[in-house]
Amino acid sequence: MNWNDYQENVAAFFRSIGATAETNASVNGVRGTHMVDVLIHLKHFGVDVTWIVECKLWKTSVPKEKILTLQQIVQDVGADRGFLMSESGFQSGAIKTATTSNITLSSLRDLQDMAAEELMKMRLKWVSIKLDELTQRHYVFMPLDKFNKIQVMDIVLESLAKMLLIRTELFKVHGGRFPFFLVNETVNNVDEFVKASELILGAADGEIHKIEQNYNDNLVAGLKVFTETNNLINELLTSAHEIAQSQSSPEQQNELRLSAVTIMKKIGDAMIDLRGYTNNTSIRYLHAINRVLIDELYLDLMNENLTIADVRKTSDHIKKACHEFERVFQPIATPPTPNKPE
Repeated sequence: MNWNDYQENVAAFFRSIGATAETNASVNGVRGTHMVDVLIHLKHFGVDVTWIVECKLWKTSVPKEKILTLQQIVQDVGADRGFLMSESGFQSGAIKTATTSNITLSSLRDLQDMAAEELMKMRLKWVSIKLDELTQRHYVFMPLDKFNKIQVMDIVLESLAKMLLIRTELFKVHGGRFPFFLVNETVNNVDEFVKASELILGAADGEIHKIEQNYNDNLVAGLKVFTETNNLINELLTSAHEIAQSQSSPEQQNELRLSAVTIMKKIGDAMIDLRGYTNNTSIRYLHAINRVLIDELYLDLMNENLTIADVRKTSDHIKKACHEFERVFQPIATPPTPNKPE
């Protein structure tokens, strides 16, 4: 095997683990441009990672100076790690220097063995991270059993039960206690556990994504109803203001109040409709709006001695209650797209 073959074999290995690998690559750094044997790009848990690889197919062990040179290149181009590849080993000074740096010394065979183990650790870590993320996203919908327009408890509870089982069996995996049963299949090793978990978590990710989208669509529709309700409340406040300012006859005052009653009826219908979009959190704030409407605004309109000061006070209270409701009545910020490990 010549040096070019060795370089290509190293690049092929990194491609086999999902990275992009470019041989004889030119890389710009702060102090200049560097030619490197292999330039690696990959994503690790969504983060872009860059590695620099130098290949030394020598008959003698690699000295310390080559580690220092690679370390300078890694620092200059802002790479995350450097790999120095050799099939003839490394001098003691080189090994000592690399121990305290971000340079990995390896042969191709050792790298393959190490990578297989590291890849499995990465996949197990992905399972753990995805479990935490999905569990959190599912728990958002645990109190939503009172939704009139979204019924998701069965789906959420089923997914949570499966994820709890994965979390429980993780302890067996780390302890090497195989085989065991996971949902609907027997797991005999780490690879089978990861593959089974990826399928379960992928399905749960897709289901919760649809629920989140439905939830957002529901709240968008609800926000439209809330805007209409808020407009009616402002219309009623305007009516109350006119009644407080009016110097007209009792008959005309009654006409104004009858007109206000018509608006009150529309608000009542809108509040019933709006209730169908609320969950256990936002419903409390909707009740707060209702209390101000019933205990203050509606009574103001029936008060024959209503003053501008009364209307202003009630207006402040109702606007505050509406603001608090709108604050909690918000869609989820862009539900994440279902994904699989990089």
